[in-house]
Amino acid sequence: MKPKVASRRIESFGQRFGEAHLYLAYHAAFPLALTPDLLYRLWANFQGDIQKQELKIPWLAVADLLLSSLCDEVGHELYEMDTAVRNVLLRELKENPRFGEKRINELSDFLLTYVRQQIESHDPDIRDFAQAQMWTALAYTRPSEAARELALILSKLKLEEKAEWVRMASIIDTFAEPLVEFQPLLIYARGMTNFVRGNQDVATIEFSKLSKQGYQVKVADVTLSVPLKNPALYISSELPAATASGTKNWAIVIGINQYDYMLPLNYAKRDAQLMQEFLGNEAGFERIFLFSDDSPDINGKSTRTTRTNLLRVLRQLFENPFMGAGDNFWFFFSGHGTRYADRDYLMPCDGDPEDIENTAIAINFVAERLRRCGADNIVLIVDASRNEDKKTGERIGRQTAQEARQQEIISIFSSTPQEYSYEIDALQQGAFTRALLEGLGIQGKCATVERLDQYLKFRVPELVRQYKNTRQTPYVIAEPVNKYHLILMPRYATLADIATLKNDAYQAEVNRNLDLAEQLWIRVLAAASGQDMEAVKGLQRIERLR
Repeated sequence: MKPKVASRRIESFGQRFGEAHLYLAYHAAFPLALTPDLLYRLWANFQGDIQKQELKIPWLAVADLLLSSLCDEVGHELYEMDTAVRNVLLRELKENPRFGEKRINELSDFLLTYVRQQIESHDPDIRDFAQAQMWTALAYTRPSEAARELALILSKLKLEEKAEWVRMASIIDTFAEPLVEFQPLLIYARGMTNFVRGNQDVATIEFSKLSKQGYQVKVADVTLSVPLKNPALYISSELPAATASGTKNWAIVIGINQYDYMLPLNYAKRDAQLMQEFLGNEAGFERIFLFSDDSPDINGKSTRTTRTNLLRVLRQLFENPFMGAGDNFWFFFSGHGTRYADRDYLMPCDGDPEDIENTAIAINFVAERLRRCGADNIVLIVDASRNEDKKTGERIGRQTAQEARQQEIISIFSSTPQEYSYEIDALQQGAFTRALLEGLGIQGKCATVERLDQYLKFRVPELVRQYKNTRQTPYVIAEPVNKYHLILMPRYATLADIATLKNDAYQAEVNRNLDLAEQLWIRVLAAASGQDMEAVKGLQRIERLR
């Protein structure tokens, strides 16, 4: 989440509940995660400011905060705040004269006392949770000690402990702000997570940022080994960085209004821009390649939506695999499409309907290139059945659906092959993209492919009936069936969504499909922000079975 989005959510929370509720949110941002018991104790112990002036926080604020958009439920009675939300709240806590650094120190002492007994628990879940809370307390008051503790943990991990690398990198990423003086620790964790997951190129990018002595790096007097013996001398600037946890979310977004040989569209470019903003601000995508009528160059290369430019990025970006299990790549297209000789095509801005084979882009070529990236979660979104396609008879969709099934790509179409995809002047958007962004956002909260499919099938026809008095029916292809359970928006995932993924993962293990089981457990771990011990143990079992 971007800081400005976090700030808007916090402002909205304050406007709804008032200043006293915000004071509790400030304090609740200090722990790495929350339980109802921990938040209640924070409420009970911090009823006054550092001058002993009463804050007048009502007890109902505990439930109001946990159920608000500032918190996400990630386990049974376990809640988290997005890192950006935590950082903004903690910054406001420090800058508020009623609290400041003194309150940070008081919160640290409180949290260390709270977890002291839990850290000795025989239950590994309780012990890991308490340990993470202890690191939180240290990171803000004794950062050198926290960095040393974390570096020592990393130094003892074995390469085959993939789940622990992912979990630790996720935790360390949450301490990026208080451990700003220990950037090598964050970079090392990021690099190692990519290395153990087989993302050698991305790992090399991270390790190249470290000032190494031989193949080692020192963090808080702890020596950490760098496993890459032949780091690349040059890494293409086209290759985006990964998130700290190693999970990557990238996309290509295309929207074309102006065509050389076809009627212009009104809102395809705006649909693409809104999709880019959503993916970057709300969905946490790290790199989005935008192609539209007037989009800016990427690394000095034109992004005008010509066939040459689009084919170039599809060839160059997907030449070699650069993603892995649990990673996500989305492809969104809004523009004209057509069907010719039983094949589906996307029309670039210079596409000629009288010479489709030589000027259009076959969707099966797009699907084949997307599959090369290596991600197991590929989402193809096509809004291209426009009115100009009337003369071609059946519109795109049927052949693309068959290709998607073969490639195991999640494909989302704006309409059936017998219908059109409409733009709505009153909304200044395509009906499909409007519903898609609603469904993925706060209005629909569609965490999974299955829930998004249900939302689109209801919302798109409703919009088109309201504004056009006609029909448009979107549909989704997701095979095998576990693709329907893919969590697209982790922040809206429920415990039931995560439990379904776990069931799929266990079933894959029973069927000895270890690659699929690994992918599913990584998805569970990502959805649970690295805190799900079942996923950790599942990945450990898979490593032993191989």
